[in-house]
Amino acid sequence: MKLLSFALLAVLLAPQTVLAQGLSLPMPPASNANSYGFTIKRVGSLDTAPIVFEGQRLFVIAAPAPADTAAVPAIVQRVDTISDNLRRIVPTPTVFGGAVPPPHFDAKTFKVEIGTENGYPTLYATDAAKRQVDPIMTLTEADATLSGLTKPELAIQWQAVLQSALGRAIQAAEPEYFHDQLRKLPYVLLGGAIVTSLLILFRRRLRKQRRAVEEASDRFDPRETSATSEAKRLRSRRAILSGAWWLLTWALVITWALIALWVLSILPNTRTLSNELSSRFYRVAVLWMIVAVLDRLLSVVIVRVTDAWEAKLFVNTDERARMELRRPTLARAADNLKFILLWAIAIVGTLAILSVSATSVLTIGAVIAFAVSFAAQSLIKDYLNGFLILAEDQFAIGDRITINGITGTVEDLTLRITQVRVDDGRLVTIPNSTIGAVENSTRSWSRIDFRVALSASSDVEKSIAVLQRALDGLASDPHWRPAILEPPQVLGVDSVSHAGIVLRAWIRTLPSERAAVEREVNRRAADAFRGAGIEIGVPQAVVVRR
Repeated sequence: MKLLSFALLAVLLAPQTVLAQGLSLPMPPASNANSYGFTIKRVGSLDTAPIVFEGQRLFVIAAPAPADTAAVPAIVQRVDTISDNLRRIVPTPTVFGGAVPPPHFDAKTFKVEIGTENGYPTLYATDAAKRQVDPIMTLTEADATLSGLTKPELAIQWQAVLQSALGRAIQAAEPEYFHDQLRKLPYVLLGGAIVTSLLILFRRRLRKQRRAVEEASDRFDPRETSATSEAKRLRSRRAILSGAWWLLTWALVITWALIALWVLSILPNTRTLSNELSSRFYRVAVLWMIVAVLDRLLSVVIVRVTDAWEAKLFVNTDERARMELRRPTLARAADNLKFILLWAIAIVGTLAILSVSATSVLTIGAVIAFAVSFAAQSLIKDYLNGFLILAEDQFAIGDRITINGITGTVEDLTLRITQVRVDDGRLVTIPNSTIGAVENSTRSWSRIDFRVALSASSDVEKSIAVLQRALDGLASDPHWRPAILEPPQVLGVDSVSHAGIVLRAWIRTLPSERAAVEREVNRRAADAFRGAGIEIGVPQAVVVRR
């Protein structure tokens, strides 16, 4: 149900409205990534592009934008020159490449220095052993304008970035480094196995605690709400344990993902791939961990808020009974809405981290929405009508209703469907868009319309008195007193027919106790009439012989 709700949200976004109005959709601007291998962005009068080394984004450089749109931008030449210089300093292996020549710099004494060329700060690569100097890049006015720093300040900042990235790459290219890391591999795998064992042990304990909480919760009717402190504590504890269990699951996945990235990083031909994956993996993992924590925190908040709403003071008995029925319905609807919003935020954030254009996503969603718009009309009606049912409080989980000739107890209610359990045990699922007139027998309070046919020869006054005493005894019984909202009323003789004299009475009860009270009324009335010697009416027929 939640996945269907989210799919509907993703497909039927704003672009569908644009298409319905006959307007053209904004198409994403053409990207230069296909032509030059990287994305160029226009910032004012400057073209900007990132410098990437072994899958890591180091910094962003700038160059004046060309006046002629057909000309090759100056930023392309700058990026190609800097990339060639970096590859010359540290040869970058490919995933399927062969042997890679080692760098000609000493890993222990390698450093990036700042010099000057034509009055502009220039960064060089060198070491203490050979004193070989290789130029890396020259900083320009465009770089300083883009960063908002002076050229010397920006040179110091980029010097630290290049020193860290190139120093690690040169060290990792040394044969001794690979053998040292390879010797650490058994210890890393052993540590991963120990962490996995601990996480699995904690998950098993949490599963046992969750099972104990669920068994304790079985004492309460799931279609009703218990306002006791124990029921509230169990609901909150179940939400907290569920959140902790999912956090441990995420921790288990992240542990082995980090180990896999580390193994890729020590192999020369997969180091670039490891850097590309890790730079995005960390951000995606943090995003989804935050979403998971928010999901569980909001689940606890929903439980606490609905419990506080149900337990609010200064409400009469009728309102209190209605709150007991509405709380599970509102809690489930709020949980469904929370799920849709958090998943939407997580997916949009993940696409942004993966550098997927949001405009392209919306355009694809618009095409899909246009293709399924006719098929989705009934779904839209279901959700709109479901929202109106909740907003207007037409019925809730636990109500006894009649919809489209189907009578039963509402067992589940979402924004799309209503499920009714009929008396013979069948579960009927009704789309909310098909719901018209609703008969609610348990809204706020319920009433038993009791009728009994007595023998035509019975004493009417005596029969009424016997019935009144039986109903008063039921209302004064400590076991049944909380379920009866008002003193029972015997209305008198409702009709006289061939079956006898029909007496009628009204008993106003709590919605959830109507069926039980009605069965007890029938039992006590039958015993009372039998004890008083009053016979139940029997249909009579007159036979005329000719």
